Amino acid sequence: MYAVEFETCIEDSMIKLPEEYKSLDGKNVKIIVLEENSGIKDVDNKEQEYFEKLISSMSEDDRKVSSKEIVSL
Repeated sequence: MYAVEFETCIEDSMIKLPEEYKSLDGKNVKIIVLEENSGIKDVDNKEQEYFEKLISSMSEDDRKVSSKEIVSL
């Protein structure tokens, strides 16, 4: 598994893939949507500590999958 990141606008409930990711067309993928300026509160210090501990306890392989990676297709 690998991760790609790009920004786009969702229109008519559709996410348009940039040209460089067209090889993903027709494949099963996992999508995570992060909305900019969503009004969700910032993470407080206690929550930040929790996530830092969680990440540090992850295996190297899990961290690779969970982190943003630049890949060439």
